[in-house]
Amino acid sequence: MLFEKIGGTESEIEAEISECRQDERDSQNQILQVIAAAGTVLSVIFGSSALFPDDDIEQRIKMLQILFRLNVTVFCAALPYVTTLGIANILRFQYIRALEDNLAKKCPNSALLRWMSFSSPITTRNLLHIASPVTLFHFCCYNIATFSAILFCLILTYAQYLQIPQKSLLDSILLFFSFSLMLIFALIFIFTCLNAEKIADFCMKKATERRTVRLNKSNSHNLEAFIKYALYPRAKDFQKGMLIILGYVMGMLLFPRKFSVEDFRCVFVNWFVIEYLAYQARYQVNDLRGLHEEQSNRLPMPMKFASASALIALFRLLTAVFIIALLGKGQRLSLI
Repeated sequence: MLFEKIGGTESEIEAEISECRQDERDSQNQILQVIAAAGTVLSVIFGSSALFPDDDIEQRIKMLQILFRLNVTVFCAALPYVTTLGIANILRFQYIRALEDNLAKKCPNSALLRWMSFSSPITTRNLLHIASPVTLFHFCCYNIATFSAILFCLILTYAQYLQIPQKSLLDSILLFFSFSLMLIFALIFIFTCLNAEKIADFCMKKATERRTVRLNKSNSHNLEAFIKYALYPRAKDFQKGMLIILGYVMGMLLFPRKFSVEDFRCVFVNWFVIEYLAYQARYQVNDLRGLHEEQSNRLPMPMKFASASALIALFRLLTAVFIIALLGKGQRLSLI
Protein backbone atom coordinates (compact mmCIF):
# COMPACT_ATOMS: atom_id res chain seq x y z
CA MET A 1 0.00 0.00 0.00
CA LEU A 2 1.06 3.59 -0.61
CA PHE A 3 1.19 4.69 3.05
CA GLU A 4 3.68 1.91 3.85
CA LYS A 5 6.20 3.52 1.46
CA ILE A 6 5.92 7.03 2.91
CA GLY A 7 8.41 7.78 5.66
CA GLY A 8 8.79 10.81 7.89
CA THR A 9 8.38 11.69 11.53
CA GLU A 10 5.05 12.66 13.08
CA SER A 11 5.85 16.38 12.90
CA GLU A 12 6.96 16.11 9.25
CA ILE A 13 3.78 14.29 8.30
CA GLU A 14 1.63 16.85 10.14
CA ALA A 15 3.37 19.72 8.31
CA GLU A 16 3.02 17.94 4.94
CA ILE A 17 -0.70 17.30 5.51
CA SER A 18 -1.23 20.97 6.36
CA GLU A 19 0.59 22.14 3.22
CA CYS A 20 -1.27 19.67 1.01
CA ARG A 21 -4.64 20.82 2.34
CA GLN A 22 -3.70 24.42 1.59
CA ASP A 23 -2.66 23.39 -1.92
CA GLU A 24 -6.01 21.64 -2.30
CA ARG A 25 -7.92 24.78 -1.35
CA ASP A 26 -5.83 26.88 -3.70
CA SER A 27 -6.36 24.40 -6.52
CA GLN A 28 -10.13 24.37 -6.06
CA ASN A 29 -10.14 28.17 -6.20
CA GLN A 30 -8.03 28.07 -9.37
CA ILE A 31 -10.47 25.71 -11.06
CA LEU A 32 -13.41 27.99 -10.24
CA GLN A 33 -11.51 31.08 -11.36
CA VAL A 34 -10.44 29.53 -14.67
CA ILE A 35 -13.96 28.34 -15.49
CA ALA A 36 -15.48 31.71 -14.52
CA ALA A 37 -12.85 33.64 -16.48
CA ALA A 38 -13.24 31.44 -19.56
CA GLY A 39 -17.05 31.75 -19.48
CA THR A 40 -16.82 35.53 -19.10
CA VAL A 41 -14.33 35.95 -21.94
CA LEU A 42 -16.34 33.69 -24.25
CA SER A 43 -19.52 35.64 -23.43
CA VAL A 44 -17.78 38.93 -24.24
CA ILE A 45 -16.47 37.51 -27.53
CA PHE A 46 -19.94 36.26 -28.44
CA GLY A 47 -21.51 39.63 -27.58
CA SER A 48 -18.92 41.39 -29.75
CA SER A 49 -20.38 39.68 -32.82
CA ALA A 50 -23.20 42.24 -32.87
CA LEU A 51 -20.75 45.12 -33.28
CA PHE A 52 -20.03 44.41 -36.94
CA PRO A 53 -22.65 45.73 -39.42
CA ASP A 54 -24.10 43.69 -42.27
CA ASP A 55 -23.47 46.31 -44.96
CA ASP A 56 -19.87 45.16 -45.44
CA ILE A 57 -20.38 41.40 -45.58
CA GLU A 58 -16.76 40.60 -46.44
CA GLN A 59 -15.43 42.52 -43.45
CA ARG A 60 -18.09 40.99 -41.19
CA ILE A 61 -17.13 37.45 -42.23
CA LYS A 62 -13.48 38.15 -41.58
CA MET A 63 -14.12 39.62 -38.12
CA LEU A 64 -16.52 36.81 -37.15
CA GLN A 65 -13.89 34.27 -38.16
CA ILE A 66 -11.36 36.05 -35.97
CA LEU A 67 -13.76 36.05 -33.01
CA PHE A 68 -14.53 32.37 -33.49
CA ARG A 69 -10.85 31.47 -33.55
CA LEU A 70 -10.28 33.54 -30.43
CA ASN A 71 -13.17 31.64 -28.87
CA VAL A 72 -11.60 28.28 -29.72
CA THR A 73 -8.24 29.47 -28.37
CA VAL A 74 -9.74 30.44 -25.00
CA PHE A 75 -11.67 27.17 -24.75
CA CYS A 76 -8.64 25.05 -25.66
CA ALA A 77 -6.51 26.92 -23.12
CA ALA A 78 -8.99 26.63 -20.23
CA LEU A 79 -10.14 23.01 -20.63
CA PRO A 80 -6.73 21.25 -20.48
CA TYR A 81 -5.67 23.46 -17.57
CA VAL A 82 -8.80 22.65 -15.56
CA THR A 83 -8.32 18.95 -16.34
CA THR A 84 -4.71 18.96 -15.13
CA LEU A 85 -5.78 20.70 -11.91
CA GLY A 86 -8.47 18.05 -11.43
CA ILE A 87 -5.98 15.22 -11.97
CA ALA A 88 -3.57 16.83 -9.52
CA ASN A 89 -6.40 17.05 -6.97
CA ILE A 90 -7.08 13.33 -7.36
CA LEU A 91 -3.42 12.45 -6.79
CA ARG A 92 -3.21 14.89 -3.87
CA PHE A 93 -6.20 13.18 -2.26
CA GLN A 94 -4.43 9.82 -2.50
CA TYR A 95 -1.26 11.34 -1.06
CA ILE A 96 -3.01 13.07 1.86
CA ARG A 97 -4.95 9.93 2.71
CA ALA A 98 -1.71 7.93 2.64
CA LEU A 99 -0.12 10.46 4.99
CA GLU A 100 -3.10 10.22 7.33
CA ASP A 101 -2.90 6.42 7.33
CA ASN A 102 0.82 6.57 7.97
CA LEU A 103 0.30 8.97 10.85
CA ALA A 104 -2.40 6.71 12.29
CA LYS A 105 0.01 3.78 12.10
CA LYS A 106 2.65 5.78 13.99
CA CYS A 107 0.08 6.78 16.65
CA PRO A 108 -1.89 3.56 17.30
CA ASN A 109 -3.37 4.95 20.52
CA SER A 110 -5.02 7.87 18.76
CA ALA A 111 -8.64 7.36 17.68
CA LEU A 112 -8.69 10.57 15.58
CA LEU A 113 -10.13 10.01 12.09
CA ARG A 114 -8.84 12.79 9.87
CA TRP A 115 -10.82 14.73 7.28
CA MET A 116 -9.73 13.00 4.08
CA SER A 117 -10.43 9.55 5.47
CA PHE A 118 -13.67 10.71 7.08
CA SER A 119 -15.11 12.48 4.01
CA SER A 120 -13.93 10.08 1.28
CA PRO A 121 -16.99 7.73 1.51
CA ILE A 122 -19.15 10.71 0.45
CA THR A 123 -16.88 12.96 -1.63
CA THR A 124 -15.26 10.25 -3.77
CA ARG A 125 -14.77 10.99 -7.49
CA ASN A 126 -14.47 7.28 -8.28
CA LEU A 127 -17.63 5.76 -9.72
CA LEU A 128 -16.60 2.34 -8.40
CA HIS A 129 -16.54 3.64 -4.80
CA ILE A 130 -20.14 4.84 -4.64
CA ALA A 131 -21.54 3.06 -1.59
CA SER A 132 -24.66 5.02 -0.59
CA PRO A 133 -27.42 7.25 -2.04
CA VAL A 134 -25.74 10.30 -0.47
CA THR A 135 -22.46 9.43 -2.21
CA LEU A 136 -24.32 9.06 -5.51
CA PHE A 137 -26.06 12.40 -4.98
CA HIS A 138 -22.76 14.17 -4.27
CA PHE A 139 -21.09 12.44 -7.22
CA CYS A 140 -23.88 13.50 -9.60
CA CYS A 141 -23.98 17.10 -8.32
CA TYR A 142 -20.24 17.55 -8.66
CA ASN A 143 -20.03 16.08 -12.14
CA ILE A 144 -23.18 17.81 -13.44
CA ALA A 145 -21.90 21.18 -12.22
CA THR A 146 -18.47 20.64 -13.78
CA PHE A 147 -19.85 19.28 -17.05
CA SER A 148 -22.43 22.06 -17.32
CA ALA A 149 -19.78 24.77 -16.92
CA ILE A 150 -17.67 23.19 -19.65
CA LEU A 151 -20.72 22.60 -21.83
CA PHE A 152 -21.68 26.28 -21.46
CA CYS A 153 -18.29 27.27 -22.89
CA LEU A 154 -18.62 24.72 -25.69
CA ILE A 155 -22.14 25.91 -26.61
CA LEU A 156 -20.86 29.49 -26.80
CA THR A 157 -18.12 28.27 -29.12
CA TYR A 158 -20.69 26.52 -31.32
CA ALA A 159 -22.97 29.57 -31.29
CA GLN A 160 -20.02 31.71 -32.36
CA TYR A 161 -19.41 29.27 -35.21
CA LEU A 162 -23.02 29.58 -36.37
CA GLN A 163 -22.62 33.36 -36.57
CA ILE A 164 -20.21 33.03 -39.51
CA PRO A 165 -22.18 33.40 -42.80
CA GLN A 166 -19.55 31.65 -44.93
CA LYS A 167 -17.62 29.05 -42.99
CA SER A 168 -14.17 27.97 -44.11
CA LEU A 169 -12.69 24.49 -43.84
CA LEU A 170 -10.41 25.72 -41.05
CA ASP A 171 -13.42 26.91 -39.02
CA SER A 172 -15.07 23.49 -39.32
CA ILE A 173 -11.84 21.76 -38.31
CA LEU A 174 -11.48 24.01 -35.25
CA LEU A 175 -15.07 23.28 -34.20
CA PHE A 176 -14.51 19.54 -34.55
CA PHE A 177 -11.25 19.89 -32.62
CA SER A 178 -13.05 21.67 -29.75
CA PHE A 179 -15.67 18.93 -29.40
CA SER A 180 -13.01 16.21 -29.69
CA LEU A 181 -10.86 17.92 -27.08
CA MET A 182 -13.69 17.98 -24.55
CA LEU A 183 -14.37 14.28 -25.11
CA ILE A 184 -10.69 13.30 -24.88
CA PHE A 185 -10.04 15.21 -21.67
CA ALA A 186 -13.26 13.90 -20.12
CA LEU A 187 -12.11 10.34 -20.82
CA ILE A 188 -8.64 11.11 -19.42
CA PHE A 189 -10.17 12.49 -16.22
CA ILE A 190 -12.49 9.47 -15.83
CA PHE A 191 -9.56 7.10 -16.41
CA THR A 192 -7.54 8.91 -13.74
CA CYS A 193 -10.43 8.69 -11.26
CA LEU A 194 -10.87 4.96 -11.81
CA ASN A 195 -7.15 4.22 -11.57
CA ALA A 196 -6.14 6.78 -8.93
CA GLU A 197 -4.54 4.27 -6.55
CA LYS A 198 -2.47 2.63 -9.30
CA ILE A 199 -1.33 6.03 -10.59
CA ALA A 200 -0.41 7.10 -7.04
CA ASP A 201 1.65 3.92 -6.59
CA PHE A 202 3.38 4.62 -9.90
CA CYS A 203 4.19 8.18 -8.78
CA MET A 204 5.62 6.90 -5.51
CA LYS A 205 7.76 4.29 -7.26
CA LYS A 206 9.12 6.69 -9.88
CA ALA A 207 9.71 9.53 -7.42
CA THR A 208 11.64 7.19 -5.11
CA GLU A 209 13.74 5.83 -7.97
CA ARG A 210 14.61 9.31 -9.25
CA ARG A 211 15.53 10.55 -5.78
CA THR A 212 17.86 7.56 -5.36
CA VAL A 213 19.52 8.33 -8.69
CA ARG A 214 19.97 12.00 -7.76
CA LEU A 215 21.53 11.17 -4.40
CA ASN A 216 23.93 8.56 -5.83
CA LYS A 217 25.37 10.54 -8.74
CA SER A 218 29.13 10.27 -9.22
CA ASN A 219 31.47 13.05 -10.35
CA SER A 220 31.22 11.90 -13.97
CA HIS A 221 27.46 12.12 -13.72
CA ASN A 222 27.81 15.63 -12.29
CA LEU A 223 29.95 16.68 -15.25
CA GLU A 224 27.41 15.17 -17.63
CA ALA A 225 24.60 16.96 -15.77
CA PHE A 226 26.42 20.28 -16.03
CA ILE A 227 26.92 19.83 -19.80
CA LYS A 228 23.19 19.23 -20.16
CA TYR A 229 22.51 22.22 -17.91
CA ALA A 230 24.82 24.45 -19.99
CA LEU A 231 23.10 23.43 -23.21
CA TYR A 232 19.59 24.08 -21.87
CA PRO A 233 19.37 25.20 -18.20
CA ARG A 234 15.61 24.79 -17.91
CA ALA A 235 14.81 21.68 -19.91
CA LYS A 236 11.75 21.06 -17.71
CA ASP A 237 10.32 24.43 -18.79
CA PHE A 238 10.72 23.72 -22.50
CA GLN A 239 6.98 24.09 -23.03
CA LYS A 240 7.18 27.78 -22.11
CA GLY A 241 9.24 28.44 -25.21
CA MET A 242 6.47 26.88 -27.27
CA LEU A 243 4.26 29.82 -26.31
CA ILE A 244 6.38 32.03 -28.58
CA ILE A 245 5.75 29.73 -31.54
CA LEU A 246 2.08 29.27 -30.59
CA GLY A 247 1.56 33.03 -30.31
CA TYR A 248 3.05 33.61 -33.75
CA VAL A 249 0.93 30.86 -35.34
CA MET A 250 -2.25 32.05 -33.62
CA GLY A 251 -1.59 35.56 -34.89
CA MET A 252 -1.44 34.22 -38.43
CA LEU A 253 -4.65 32.24 -37.91
CA LEU A 254 -6.47 35.31 -36.63
CA PHE A 255 -5.46 37.28 -39.71
CA PRO A 256 -5.53 34.55 -42.38
CA ARG A 257 -2.70 34.45 -44.89
CA LYS A 258 -0.49 31.74 -46.32
CA PHE A 259 2.56 30.56 -44.46
CA SER A 260 5.86 31.24 -46.17
CA VAL A 261 9.49 30.26 -45.69
CA GLU A 262 10.08 33.73 -44.26
CA ASP A 263 7.50 33.05 -41.53
CA PHE A 264 9.22 29.85 -40.43
CA ARG A 265 12.57 31.60 -40.38
CA CYS A 266 11.15 34.51 -38.41
CA VAL A 267 9.49 32.36 -35.74
CA PHE A 268 12.65 30.26 -35.34
CA VAL A 269 14.84 33.34 -34.86
CA ASN A 270 12.34 34.73 -32.32
CA TRP A 271 12.36 31.45 -30.38
CA PHE A 272 16.14 31.14 -30.55
CA VAL A 273 16.84 34.68 -29.33
CA ILE A 274 14.09 34.98 -26.70
CA GLU A 275 13.89 31.45 -25.32
CA TYR A 276 17.23 29.75 -25.96
CA LEU A 277 19.53 32.74 -25.49
CA ALA A 278 17.87 35.46 -23.38
CA TYR A 279 15.61 33.43 -21.07
CA GLN A 280 18.14 30.64 -20.48
CA ALA A 281 20.81 33.23 -19.67
CA ARG A 282 18.43 34.79 -17.16
CA TYR A 283 17.87 31.39 -15.53
CA GLN A 284 21.63 30.88 -15.27
CA VAL A 285 22.12 34.31 -13.68
CA ASN A 286 19.36 33.57 -11.14
CA ASP A 287 20.99 30.25 -10.28
CA LEU A 288 24.38 31.94 -9.83
CA ARG A 289 22.83 34.56 -7.57
CA GLY A 290 21.33 31.82 -5.41
CA LEU A 291 24.44 29.69 -5.03
CA HIS A 292 24.66 30.21 -1.27
CA GLU A 293 20.95 29.76 -0.60
CA GLU A 294 20.08 26.62 1.28
CA GLN A 295 17.45 25.48 -1.22
CA SER A 296 19.51 26.14 -4.35
CA ASN A 297 20.57 22.84 -5.96
CA ARG A 298 19.74 23.47 -9.60
CA LEU A 299 23.34 24.09 -10.71
CA PRO A 300 25.33 20.81 -10.56
CA MET A 301 28.37 21.22 -8.28
CA PRO A 302 27.84 25.02 -8.19
CA MET A 303 31.19 26.13 -6.76
CA LYS A 304 33.11 24.07 -9.33
CA PHE A 305 31.15 25.13 -12.40
CA ALA A 306 30.07 28.65 -11.38
CA SER A 307 32.67 30.44 -13.51
CA ALA A 308 31.92 28.32 -16.56
CA SER A 309 28.20 28.90 -16.14
CA ALA A 310 28.74 32.68 -15.88
CA LEU A 311 30.79 32.71 -19.09
CA ILE A 312 28.14 30.69 -20.92
CA ALA A 313 25.40 33.07 -19.74
CA LEU A 314 27.45 36.05 -20.92
CA PHE A 315 28.03 34.38 -24.28
CA ARG A 316 24.29 33.80 -24.63
CA LEU A 317 23.50 37.46 -23.96
CA LEU A 318 26.16 38.74 -26.36
CA THR A 319 24.95 36.37 -29.06
CA ALA A 320 21.37 37.57 -28.56
CA VAL A 321 22.43 41.21 -28.86
CA PHE A 322 24.44 40.41 -32.00
CA ILE A 323 21.52 38.65 -33.70
CA ILE A 324 19.11 41.46 -32.81
CA ALA A 325 21.50 44.05 -34.20
CA LEU A 326 22.17 42.03 -37.34
CA LEU A 327 18.76 40.56 -38.16
CA GLY A 328 16.26 42.39 -35.98
CA LYS A 329 14.59 44.57 -38.57
CA GLY A 330 14.50 41.94 -41.28
CA GLN A 331 13.15 39.19 -39.03
CA ARG A 332 10.50 41.29 -37.24
CA LEU A 333 11.83 40.21 -33.85
CA SER A 334 9.26 40.72 -31.10
CA LEU A 335 12.05 42.08 -28.89
CA ILE A 336 12.17 45.35 -30.81
